[in-house]
Amino acid sequence: MSSRILTRRAGFFPQGAKTFAYRRVVELAGLTLLAAAAALALALLSFDANDPSFHLASSQKTANWLGWPGAYAADILLRSVGVAGVWPVLALAAWGWRISAHRGLPYWWMHVALLPLAVLLAAILAASLPAPDSWPLADGLGGIIGQSLLAGALAPLAMAMGLGAGRVTLALVAALPALAMLGFALGLTPGDWRTLGRALVFVGAKGRALL
Repeated sequence: MSSRILTRRAGFFPQGAKTFAYRRVVELAGLTLLAAAAALALALLSFDANDPSFHLASSQKTANWLGWPGAYAADILLRSVGVAGVWPVLALAAWGWRISAHRGLPYWWMHVALLPLAVLLAAILAASLPAPDSWPLADGLGGIIGQSLLAGALAPLAMAMGLGAGRVTLALVAALPALAMLGFALGLTPGDWRTLGRALVFVGAKGRALL
C-alpha cells in the first residue's frame, strides 16, 4: 500500500525535475560567488582613505560605491595586505565561474585553505615593490602585514641565502611562490586558462574594432 502511495506521489514530478532543480541551485551558488567578487571589486576600486573606517572616525559622506560596508571592507583589506586584497576577488570570480558553468570545484576545501597563504605571499611581493605617489596609504603596496613579513621573514631569508636584500631581489624571490600559490588557490585547470585566454583575445579584438 505504501509503495503505491509513493509511486503516485513521484508521478506528480516530471522526469528529470530533480536534476533540473539541482543544476539551478548549483548555478545560483556560482552566481552568488560572482556577485560577491563584483561587490568586493567595486569596494576596492572606490576606496577613499577619508571614508569612515576602523582607523578613521569621520562624519563626512561615504565616497565608497557600496556605502559604509564597502568602505570598511576595502579599508581592512588594503591596510592589512595592500593590493593583495585583489586576490580574494580573483578567487571568488574563478570559483563562481567554475561552479556556475558546472565545471565543479572538487577540491574546494584545498582552494579555500590555500587562499590566505596566497594572499600573504602576494602581500610580501607587493611590499617589495615601490609604491607610486598616487597610492593613498602610508603602509606601502603590501599593507601592514606585507611590510612586516617582508622585513621579518623574507629579507633575513634572502640575506641568509646570500641573495642580498635589494628590492629587485626580494621581488623575484617572492614572485614565484606568490603566483604559484594563487594558481593553486584559483582552482583553474589548463583548459580553463586556455578558455580565459581566448576570451581575453576576443574581448581585446572587439575593443580595438570599436576604437
